[in-house]
Amino acid sequence: MKSTKYALITGATSGIGYGVANLFDNDGYNLVITSRHQEELNQKAQEFRTYGVSVDAIECDLFKPENADNLYNTVKSKG
Repeated sequence: MKSTKYALITGATSGIGYGVANLFDNDGYNLVITSRHQEELNQKAQEFRTYGVSVDAIECDLFKPENADNLYNTVKSKG
């Protein structure tokens, strides 16, 4: 049965964000991952998918405060 649990992980392509994404992935959570760099984001999304979870990859630069609302609206629109 496919999981209905989701985790939103920012900065998911490296460092702590990548580590946290791995933890949630290992626990069977589907992932919504964000990063400023689409190419790296796509690579990590593909990696996480190999573990059998659904991954939505959203390019987003959260150093710009207005992008937090954009991210929220994007995630909300995906249900």
